Amino acid sequence: MNAHLPKPEILQNLERQFWQYQSLAEPVFSNKPSMDDEVAFVWRHKLAVERAAEFKRIQKNRQRDEQEQRLRLFFDRAYTAELDRNLEQPQWLQRDLGIQITQLELLEELLDDDGDIRRLSRLIEADIWLSKALIRYINSNRFDFRRVNDVQDVQLAINYLGYERLRNLLPGLIFEHWSWSPNQGQGIHQRKLWRWCRLMKSRSAHWLKQEGRDPQTARVYSCVFALGAILVHRQATKLYQSMRQSWLSQARLESGSEVYEGVRFLRMPCQPIAGHLQDQLQVAEAFLQGIGYQGRFLSLMQGLQMPWFNSDAEARALSRAFGEVVYLTLGSRVIKQVEGLEVITAYYQIPEARVTAAGRP
Repeated sequence: MNAHLPKPEILQNLERQFWQYQSLAEPVFSNKPSMDDEVAFVWRHKLAVERAAEFKRIQKNRQRDEQEQRLRLFFDRAYTAELDRNLEQPQWLQRDLGIQITQLELLEELLDDDGDIRRLSRLIEADIWLSKALIRYINSNRFDFRRVNDVQDVQLAINYLGYERLRNLLPGLIFEHWSWSPNQGQGIHQRKLWRWCRLMKSRSAHWLKQEGRDPQTARVYSCVFALGAILVHRQATKLYQSMRQSWLSQARLESGSEVYEGVRFLRMPCQPIAGHLQDQLQVAEAFLQGIGYQGRFLSLMQGLQMPWFNSDAEARALSRAFGEVVYLTLGSRVIKQVEGLEVITAYYQIPEARVTAAGRP
């Protein structure tokens, strides 16, 4: 596969459908009947004495719908511009979302199956959130080897778990920290993000093994691969809630209830989110550069944008895993068929038999 050639247009359209599915917060309802249809219905089914009142109601509803449409367009433009601006400020994103360079360095350390437990301990102790999360986990019912007496010291928790358990546990804790938000409006986005990242982990383990790499590192690589999508999801949902609340406050000051009702039903625009999600690798690369990170994951992000051109086995493995995720998600949750998806397996060099046997994610 020639890396200098762009993706086929049909593949770009399929991936756009995948990211639109990931960005859609609510079901899209069918279009309302046209005004001509409503008028025709009144003429056929209403008495003459009822028609004047029905026509007046139809006209009033249409005026309300037109006002709501203008509000949506205005909101969408303002939201798109603000989202673009926010994603171009990596240091502000870092402070807002709590993604630290030390967490990336810790993930790098976990790639080595003979890593330095002392350096790992220093990195964990340097991160207050991660230290608390580790102690919460070891004292919770999620941990199969929970002690009778709760552990309160992070160093004791590290020694008790050991390197192998930490290697399996820490990527998940870091991913939860990056992706979790107290914002209740993020709900369905968050579930979709976690779902495709879990699928990404299981698929990348296979391809890493095929490339002669340790499949255990799939936890780390799938977490890092999702960084761009996490940045977009977190910022998009937070911005939507903030703007919507601000617009509602302004609408309460307007005379009449039409403006307020129009703003109250504004949905989060999915098109600008899907566009940024489709560029999630570039978003992650710009973020890493902007916060001053110079580790191996930066070169990985660059390699993922042209996986067949360089010799990075991890980039090839993750690209194939992502191709599988797109194929399985579209085939089972979006278009509900596999016809026409062969362009995905061809570009990402995935055997048809593998995705055919994989079934629903």
